[in-house]
Amino acid sequence: MNILPVILLLAIGQASIERIEWQGDKISVHYQAKNQEVELRELGIEAEFEKSAGTIVQDISQREKGLFVLPSLSRETNGFFLTNKNGIKLTGLKFPTQWLAKTDPETGLVQNLGIKGLQVQMMDDALILGVHHAAFNLNLASLLRIPPDPKDKTFEADGIKVGIRQEVIDSLPIKLCQERGIRAYVIVLAYRSGNAAIDKLLLHPSMSENAPNNLGAFNTATIGGVQAFKTIMDHLCINYSKPVEGRGTVAGWIIGNEVNAHYQWYNRGPSSESEVVSDYHKALRIAHGSLKRSGGPGRIYTSLEHHWAMRPGTNVKRSMPGKLFLKELVEKSEAGGNFDWHLAYHPYPENLFEPRSWLDKSALANLDSPKITFRNLEQIVAWSKQQENLSAGKPRRIILSEQGFHGPPGVVGESNQAAGYVYGYKKASRNEGIDAFILHRQVDHAKEGGLLLGLWSHKPDSVSTPLAKKLIWQVFRDAGTAEELKTFEKYKTIIGPTTWEEIYPSSKGS
Repeated sequence: MNILPVILLLAIGQASIERIEWQGDKISVHYQAKNQEVELRELGIEAEFEKSAGTIVQDISQREKGLFVLPSLSRETNGFFLTNKNGIKLTGLKFPTQWLAKTDPETGLVQNLGIKGLQVQMMDDALILGVHHAAFNLNLASLLRIPPDPKDKTFEADGIKVGIRQEVIDSLPIKLCQERGIRAYVIVLAYRSGNAAIDKLLLHPSMSENAPNNLGAFNTATIGGVQAFKTIMDHLCINYSKPVEGRGTVAGWIIGNEVNAHYQWYNRGPSSESEVVSDYHKALRIAHGSLKRSGGPGRIYTSLEHHWAMRPGTNVKRSMPGKLFLKELVEKSEAGGNFDWHLAYHPYPENLFEPRSWLDKSALANLDSPKITFRNLEQIVAWSKQQENLSAGKPRRIILSEQGFHGPPGVVGESNQAAGYVYGYKKASRNEGIDAFILHRQVDHAKEGGLLLGLWSHKPDSVSTPLAKKLIWQVFRDAGTAEELKTFEKYKTIIGPTTWEEIYPSSKGS
């Protein structure tokens, strides 16, 4: 009988990393070795975990009482594991999961006065509309300059000096949002820039040359890519970590866009499901570490579109069901040390050109539903409350960070669009656990595949120059105010008495 596998199994069962704490200038690794001679090793987050033996940090033994402390400098995105003297792994890779310099994610944020939000194009109009949440896209390529300008903050990656353009960061109206009681969210994206040096740092090396939207996966596959992404996220989070210094705070950092539809919106080329989740998990964990180290408030979010138990497309190398994506992301997080990422979901109607989502056929009342739209929005909240999906014993928070309603010209088209918003807004406001409902868009856009999702129409000879307010503009303005029911009731006949009773149950009033 070969007893070696039995011995190894016993060894693995007796060695473990209990937790890893980040404490500013040091990292504390709490472990159990059960009197074995073991080695503590570390790996950079960009490494292929299964293939690498890592770097030996220290021979450790039980005499150190299950705790090893090491300087945190240059280790802030590294993971740690235990091996025996022959380099055979006794534990999986673990990352810091306790941040002892932490702050509460709400401390320093303006009060959440309601769910009404908008992806803002015109700030003056947004203030008139009374938004409580505002989202802004940030293309990381626009932040970088090679070679750097003398006024730039600089860093080095792949042996190249890179500048961070502070004027781009300062152009975001985060301070104004803070002053006006609006929670601000930044959607962190990486578009192909055409600058080979910048693209090499930011974009995943497997990104397709013909990526349909030029929107790529973050480069977490190379040392230089990790250095760049970490440095950028550190700088961004520090800029918005201290409201008393006048820049305001960011309530949420949304990392990437609709990652389950990865070929379209987070391109790393044709990829398996595990490849997509593995690389994205690295980016999410890096961003989370940057936020925690900054000491600032806010949360880190992952982004999914509305396909849930079904795949958005037939090609298994180009997309995956949202439910499966989250399952694998939770498993990756648990394996490496669970951390508090949250969910930025996009419950667009089943058919993007049909705003009346109460008609959706693929939105079922269970967690095996093909799609989760506004019709069955409570299912995404139910997912967050399942025991296996909790973070530190609490449900992950949910924001609806992008969704819109098609409103073509004419009374019928605009009325259906307004009714779609009425239904969606009331469904979201009645689901505890949803912190924000951020509408896309403020102005119709000429290059959105024929969709007209705006509160405003656009000038015919423009891409998104506003022309006139649509019916949905007043509906949006009055949502969450004393005028809400009066304005919303205009669309009761479109929604229908049964569905109206669902969103405005007579027993509960408005």
